[in-house]
Amino acid sequence: MKKVWKVVKWVLLVFFVLVISIALIIQTGFFKGFVTRQITSFIQNKIKTEFRLGRVDYSIPNWIELNDVYIEDESAKVLVKGKKIKVNLNMLELLRGRYEINNILLDDIQLNLTRKPFDSLYNFQFINNVFASKESAPLKDKIAAKPFNIFLKKIELKNALVNIEDKYSGLQLKANIVSFRALADKLDLEKYAFSFKEANLQQSEIQVRMLTSTAPLSVAVETVINPSFTLQKAAITKCKIYFEDSALQMISNNRIDSFEVKNLDYAVDKIRIDGIRLQHSKIQFSHNTTLLKSKVLTDTSTTKIIKNNLKIAVGSLLLLENNIIYKDAGKPAVGAGFNPANFELTKLAAGIKNVTNSSKGTAATIDNIALQET
Repeated sequence: MKKVWKVVKWVLLVFFVLVISIALIIQTGFFKGFVTRQITSFIQNKIKTEFRLGRVDYSIPNWIELNDVYIEDESAKVLVKGKKIKVNLNMLELLRGRYEINNILLDDIQLNLTRKPFDSLYNFQFINNVFASKESAPLKDKIAAKPFNIFLKKIELKNALVNIEDKYSGLQLKANIVSFRALADKLDLEKYAFSFKEANLQQSEIQVRMLTSTAPLSVAVETVINPSFTLQKAAITKCKIYFEDSALQMISNNRIDSFEVKNLDYAVDKIRIDGIRLQHSKIQFSHNTTLLKSKVLTDTSTTKIIKNNLKIAVGSLLLLENNIIYKDAGKPAVGAGFNPANFELTKLAAGIKNVTNSSKGTAATIDNIALQET
């Protein structure tokens, strides 16, 4: 019996030493270099476009870091380029098909997404096609996919450049994000349900333009997506935000010094916000109200009307030392005096409650207000 016990002890000792040795070898720079080369070779052979990976770092089973990533799309244009992508995730859950991410950091990242006119697929679709299961072959206009949900707790972006040139839906976005941090509760990509505890954007510049869409009218009108979005707290500091909708002749050009939002809830044409605070900012907004009542979508055979049913409710609105420029191109000019369709206010300070806005009109309770008209 003693001899058997000695053999068992030696076997356990050898097994323990072997496990420790493997764990130490996996953590060495030599092995990480080997992993980097294997990943590069595997993905390069899979996607058939230019792919480069400088170095892989990791600590099993907690986090993985990709350095100096470079991916081209099928047009030999940059799809993703980044200095560092670090993901703190549950690798054991990943093996079960559950994407549970505690933290993701994107540092010095460039992302370029495009869609061609009359083409519903983005320029990264070839990657989805390559790694899709054999049971679900890719289709051109409709791809059956398994629900993809991410359990993400925290996301950070530093020095990120995001460019979206979507000529199918008519979206053009350019974002230079110096610093962004968000704490998430839920990201359901299947139901378009997103929930965040906190979001902070600093020293960034974002431009969004809505241009002419080339999507078929049947897609634009009949496809029903009811996204939901909730946000407990958000802050925007030292940012420039530009929005333009050519169809509605709407332009919003803003320099935000300090903007805070509390408890934002959006679902099915309804936006509810408990509180908004805007300070030391310049807001320029112009539009044509004759085009806001309805938006006309036209193709070669049909014209359909989509009514504007958006309802907005804000519990409290606090304005401190802001400049506001407003112009309504759909209203005729007036003579002397204040023109509500074309004005510029400086040093605007106001305390406003119970703000509501819909297609029927706008209502609010003004507690106090101070301003200068120029």
